[in-house]
Amino acid sequence: MSATKNINAEKIQGNLSISSISSTTISGGTLYSGSTDLSSIFLTTADGNDITRVQPGNNINTGGTANNPIVNLDDDIYLNSVSATTISGGTFYGDGSNLSGINDFYLTGQTFDNSNYILTSSLNDGSILNADLSVLASDIFVVSGVYTPSTGVVTYTNSSGGTFNVSGFTTGMTDSYTNAANLNGNLIEFDNNIQGSNLYSVDLSPALSAFTTGNTYVTGFTYNNANTFTISRNDDVDISASINTLTGLTVDGVLSATTIDGNTILSGGTNLTTVIESLDTYVTGGTVSVPATDNTNSGSIGLFYKNSDGIPRTLPFEDTFVTGTTFTSNEATLTRNDGVDVLKITGDTNVVLSNPSANQIKLGLDLGIKSGTVRGVDFTGTPLTIKVTFTTPYPDTDYSVNVTGSINRNFTFESKTAASFIISSNSSTSFSDDVDWFTIKYGEQ
Repeated sequence: MSATKNINAEKIQGNLSISSISSTTISGGTLYSGSTDLSSIFLTTADGNDITRVQPGNNINTGGTANNPIVNLDDDIYLNSVSATTISGGTFYGDGSNLSGINDFYLTGQTFDNSNYILTSSLNDGSILNADLSVLASDIFVVSGVYTPSTGVVTYTNSSGGTFNVSGFTTGMTDSYTNAANLNGNLIEFDNNIQGSNLYSVDLSPALSAFTTGNTYVTGFTYNNANTFTISRNDDVDISASINTLTGLTVDGVLSATTIDGNTILSGGTNLTTVIESLDTYVTGGTVSVPATDNTNSGSIGLFYKNSDGIPRTLPFEDTFVTGTTFTSNEATLTRNDGVDVLKITGDTNVVLSNPSANQIKLGLDLGIKSGTVRGVDFTGTPLTIKVTFTTPYPDTDYSVNVTGSINRNFTFESKTAASFIISSNSSTSFSDDVDWFTIKYGEQ
């Protein structure tokens, strides 16, 4: 049919061929499209062959089965932006600049009461928080500890009397300690009970050098044969003592004198007067007939006798005394009248003797060490240098120079003479740090 017709019929039997049909409902046992049964095109129930494929992606994960998939959001998702009427959650992250309805609480001040150990904190909303810190009322600290080598445990005792143990220390150790110390020249050498002699040593040279300046000590003794004894010191101050009368003196040895005068003269425990007076003839006195001199200690005494037979008799004696001190070539010699040199004091390269005045021998200790400090601001020139001049020059240039400074410079020395040397910083950049130097003579001290 080429025209549009409305067919009102409950049932059309037979064959109906039309070019198009429009209907709310088309019902029939078999509907064809051309020669194809439409029931073979449309699937009205699942036959197991229609698989739906779903894959996980950004912010999602999948589960279930192929025909019944489940799609879930990840726990933590990342989106460039989210737009929603309402977003709720326990925690929001970000700078919070656009969040509303969130109160910002913070401290505005704190005070601590020493009497009750209460810490009071004030918040910006006006609320007050109190914390009881009375546990701080008494300070408990460790006062001692005992180490048990067999177990490696240290037992500590605190100030309240309580104890606690700390384990894990090395066990089975043998106590190692210093058991002797010996002085060897300027070195103190320490011995160890396990590792033997001279395990380590301490050089006393720096300490001893400090005593050479400002230390007062005795440099010599002299006697002037007139009962005056003089002690000389290195500061040129002499201490003299005159001895005219001695009481309670005990001589251990030989007493030699021109005259011995006393109410009682004992020989051992015997009064010599009793012995002498018991003899028919005895000496009543005597005078020195030949005295000892600076060149000889021999002399004689002319004796006077009770009941003398007229024959002169003399008593020889020796009067030995110091005649003086001579000084030559760094050596002082104390000589007696019997020709014996009773004392010699000899210097060496480090100990120098001098005779600045009569009856004075001066002892000087020279270890050949000089030291000092120069300021960085005093360096001049290009490169920056400074000259160091000794107060007392060396006898020659046989000495070493050491220069150190806290600033990072390669300090060297040059132009060394017996009286001075020059420190070079090897740089033209100014600095203010101090530079230390010390010199020492060549050879062993």
